[in-house]
Amino acid sequence: MVKGRKSLVSSLVLGVKGTFEDKSANTIWEYAANGTTVEAKLYGEDKKKRYFQIYYSAGKYVAKRSSLETCGKKMEGTLDRMLGRKCDRLNLKANSRFFDLTLSDDKDMVLLMYSKNYGAIDEYIRYCGYYCLISSEKMTAREALLLYKSSDCSDKLFSADKTFTGSNAERILSVEALRSKIFIEFIALILRSRLYFAINSHILATGRRPNYMNVVSALGELEKIEPIRIGDGAYHLDHAITARQKDILSVIDNRNAKGGGKPDPDVRDDSTAETKEA
Repeated sequence: MVKGRKSLVSSLVLGVKGTFEDKSANTIWEYAANGTTVEAKLYGEDKKKRYFQIYYSAGKYVAKRSSLETCGKKMEGTLDRMLGRKCDRLNLKANSRFFDLTLSDDKDMVLLMYSKNYGAIDEYIRYCGYYCLISSEKMTAREALLLYKSSDCSDKLFSADKTFTGSNAERILSVEALRSKIFIEFIALILRSRLYFAINSHILATGRRPNYMNVVSALGELEKIEPIRIGDGAYHLDHAITARQKDILSVIDNRNAKGGGKPDPDVRDDSTAETKEA
């Protein structure tokens, strides 16, 4: 990923600016952005085709523009206080980016006057809201953005290892116990990741997000399902499965959709019978 104002992609951004931002065909509704694809070289002697996915987000534009205005006001207030004083403690590089500074010629470097550099400010605003992804494989802007965003799940998974499984404090007394606990945590994270991707794919496909369609709420609902084992040696449901639980199970269980897998013969679902009796 690269920011739209970087020299590597700035010319490409200006080349397509105004051609895709307001077109519904380029909308990526999952992340409230519009995108388009440009084929170009990554460097001068590059022999492989590269695909620059250029995106524009109105929300990012507002945030960046607001941040620029706030930063400009703070810089202006700092420069007002520094007038007639030494600038040895002033970050000249940051302030001279958007302001023209007039300093004394002596070694004291006293700030005599300043004025806004409107050209530099307008140049920054031109790229607000734009960002770019670079890929070596041909794909649409939507596919590239969804693929890039999915990488964030790996970081969240490592974070969940400390909160979801409690690995921030192992509380063990032997190496064998540590290995066993880490193995169980590893299996738990695989199951949690599987549940997360199933729910996320369902939300993206249907555009519907009930308040229980998240990992924590889904696990809480599934924990309410209680199978019991009675005299015949088989497991039975203690009570009927609710509509909410059925919705969650239909999302995470895609065995029938793939044509593989059969229900466990040792588990009997008496929810239908119980519902009819009720």
